[in-house]
Amino acid sequence: MAVILDKFMKVEKKEKPVVVTNVNFTDGDKIDSWAKEAIENMASRGLLKGMEDGKFYPDGIFTRAQVAQVLYNLDSQ
Repeated sequence: MAVILDKFMKVEKKEKPVVVTNVNFTDGDKIDSWAKEAIENMASRGLLKGMEDGKFYPDGIFTRAQVAQVLYNLDSQ
């Protein structure tokens, strides 16, 4: 999801300000290298926030509610 969103923002030339400078998920070592930059880009702009326990769960499945929240975050900034 983060990679798709990151590419979408680049293609559409959508700019979002950096709101978090230190993106650090407790399971960050489990994020694949090909997705790490996109996840950090989206998290630093407040579009993705991870879970309340500080994890990102890179192997998890996005729920409809989570996708709706990401789209809301994208539209509201």
